[in-house]
Amino acid sequence: MAQDTTLPKERSDDGDRWFDLEELAKYSSLSVRTLQRWIKDPERPLPHHQVQPAGKGRGRTVVSRHAFDAWMEQFAVKAPEVGDADWVRRGFKKQ
Repeated sequence: MAQDTTLPKERSDDGDRWFDLEELAKYSSLSVRTLQRWIKDPERPLPHHQVQPAGKGRGRTVVSRHAFDAWMEQFAVKAPEVGDADWVRRGFKKQ
């Protein structure tokens, strides 16, 4: 029986999924072009793997869901504390 060498959709250990760029675009609601730009970002590139079957052209780019989610966390915007001066300047009132 021939061994299946395709990339697994699910990992058994923690359920981490591997996405190609089209699947990641659907998962993240971002465009493939944006993801490609983030992969090439010189300061904070999106972690990815280039999967290339032997002798079969360019291959494809894949990103793990876990790595993508962790990478996105660096861009999270934290809400200001209720007593913060910026909070007051922006016109929000203390409750």
